[in-house]
Amino acid sequence: MERKYKVVLTIAGSDSSGGAGIQADIKAISALDAYAASVITAITAQNTKGVYGIHPVPADMVSAQLEAVFTDLSPDSVKIGMVNTPEEAQAIASALEKYRPRHVVFDPVMVSTSGCGLMADGAMKSIVETLFPLSGLVTPNLQECGALTGKQVSGLGEMEQAARTLCSRYGCSVLVKGGHSEGNEMTDVLYNNGRAVLFHGKRIDTPNTHGTGCTLSSAIATFLAKGFSMEDSVQYAKDYVTLSIAAGKGLGIGHGHGPLWHQAKGTGLRDAQQRVDRWIRQYGVRYFNELTNMAVLTEEVGELARVMARKYGEQSFKPGENQDPSEEMADVLWVLACLANQTGTDLSEALERSFAKKTARDSERHRNNPKINDFRND
Repeated sequence: MERKYKVVLTIAGSDSSGGAGIQADIKAISALDAYAASVITAITAQNTKGVYGIHPVPADMVSAQLEAVFTDLSPDSVKIGMVNTPEEAQAIASALEKYRPRHVVFDPVMVSTSGCGLMADGAMKSIVETLFPLSGLVTPNLQECGALTGKQVSGLGEMEQAARTLCSRYGCSVLVKGGHSEGNEMTDVLYNNGRAVLFHGKRIDTPNTHGTGCTLSSAIATFLAKGFSMEDSVQYAKDYVTLSIAAGKGLGIGHGHGPLWHQAKGTGLRDAQQRVDRWIRQYGVRYFNELTNMAVLTEEVGELARVMARKYGEQSFKPGENQDPSEEMADVLWVLACLANQTGTDLSEALERSFAKKTARDSERHRNNPKINDFRND
C-alpha cells in the first residue's frame, strides 16, 4: 500500500517545556501534514526561562533508536538538532551512511534561546566535521556561524561569505539565519548550487521565540520530503514559522521566552497554494483560459456536487455516515487556488467576504420565509 503521508525523522533533544527540541519538531511536522518519527539524543530539564540540566542519551541507545526507525519506517527526510557528544554524532553518521536518506537538514544547535550551551565542552569540532559532510543543508544562526568560521558574522556580506565558506568546506548547502540581527528587518541567506538567495522578512515584536530554529529546520525537512525544491522549502518553512510566531504572541505560556503556536490557522490553505505554485512551474501554466480550462472546473465541481447529493440528497445531515467528500472538496480547493494564484486574489480574504455575504443573505431569507420560521419554532 502506498503511504498517505511523508515520514520525517527528527533526531534531537527532549525539551520538558514542550517548546523546542523534539517536541517542537513533532508539532511542526504534524502541522504540515507529515508523519513525525523521533530519535532522542538528550533529556533536558528546561522551561521558557532556562536550561537546568542535560542528560545525554548513550550512543548505543541512539544507534538502537535509529536502527528501529530506519528498518521499518524508511524516512523520506531527516532533521538533526541537538547533538551533545562526539559519540552521538558518530552513531548518527553511521546510520546516515548505511541508509542514505534523500534529505538531511542539520540545525547545529549550540546555545538555547535562554543562552545555555547545548554541546559538551570541546565537542563542536568533532560533531561538525562528522555530520556536516553528510547533510544536504545546515542552518546556523549568526552566533553559530561565528563559532564555525572563527569570524564575527553580522551584515549581509559577512553572512554570504560565511555561507560560501561552510559550503566549500563541507560540501553542503548553507542557510545562515539572520533572526538574531538587530532592527525590524530580518534577512536569511541561502547558499545553494553555487549561488546566494536572500529571504527577507519583518521582525515580530514578541518574546515568544522559544524553539524557532527547531521549528524552521523541521519545516524545511518536511517540505523537502514532500518534493519541493531547496529554495521553495526554505521559503515555505519561513512562511510557516512567521505564522506560528504571530499566532503565539498572546499565548501566555511560561514567564520567559514563550513558545510558538505550531497549530496556527491558515497553513492548510498556504500548503495548497504552494502545491499550485509547483504545478504551475512544472507544466508552464501562465494563465487560466475559461474556454479551454472550463472542463477542469466542471469535472471537479460536478464531482463534488455528485458526492454531496449522494451523501445528503433531500435529507438532513446525518452524522457518522461513512461517505467522505473531503478529497473531492480538496480538488475544488486546488482549482480555486489555481485561479487565485493567476489573478493575484487573496483567497482567505475572498472566503471571509463571501461568508459574510452569505450569512447576511441567509439571515434575510430566514426572516422572510414563514416555513423556515415555523420549522424553527417547532
